[in-house]
Amino acid sequence: MTERALMHARQEGRSEIGTITVAMVPGPEGLVFSRAIPDFMRRFPDVQLLLRTMTSPEQIDALLKRDINVGFLRGPIESDEIAYDVYSREKVVVLIPQSWPIARKNPVPLAELSTKPHIAISREVAPAVHDVVDTIAKLGGVTFRTHLNTENLMTAMNAVASGLGFCILTEYVRNIVPKGVVTRHLDLEPTPELNLLIAYRKDDVLAHLSEFLKGVRKFAEVIEAEKQRDPDMDDLLAAGPLNKRGL
Repeated sequence: MTERALMHARQEGRSEIGTITVAMVPGPEGLVFSRAIPDFMRRFPDVQLLLRTMTSPEQIDALLKRDINVGFLRGPIESDEIAYDVYSREKVVVLIPQSWPIARKNPVPLAELSTKPHIAISREVAPAVHDVVDTIAKLGGVTFRTHLNTENLMTAMNAVASGLGFCILTEYVRNIVPKGVVTRHLDLEPTPELNLLIAYRKDDVLAHLSEFLKGVRKFAEVIEAEKQRDPDMDDLLAAGPLNKRGL
């Protein structure tokens, strides 16, 4: 049996038992768990969802190998075999130790931020996040002093909590930052954004996959409409634990 035939046999096996394999980048699970997935589970209670946590590059590779059916990831996606839609658009924010004097400012001036140690996310793990940091530095005419490179979101945030430096991520982290960390806007207009994408193979004919994607697109439109109705929504999202933690 050829490799391609094996791949199709594996996909047909998943189809028979009604399983859709969904992968997500670490962190923004709440954007999906709170809406798209519960809605699908209510409509199709007999279909199983297998959830996996994978980096964006890992998801692209898994889609090409047919190891997953759907990926929530960040670009770039350069394969003609993969289609994608935008699930949500997220502003970039900076995570700062609560004890730093600069944490009292919102937005945070890039010139001041550039004097502090920077905690980077490896490009191999999160190319979109890594590249947007370079873009911010160029737009602001500054150079960030990277003192620590990490390959894990929680490691980066815990390093910020330990006072080792600042980290630039997207606004979804507001709900998962550890104690001692605050999120702030950057003093840069327009604020850079990163897209959370929903990706899938163009030729995937797995049962119920089209219904899953239809539901995801519906909630993507709802998220965008909510932001359009409430211009302050992004400010509230990025502020995160500011009020809860007394600053």
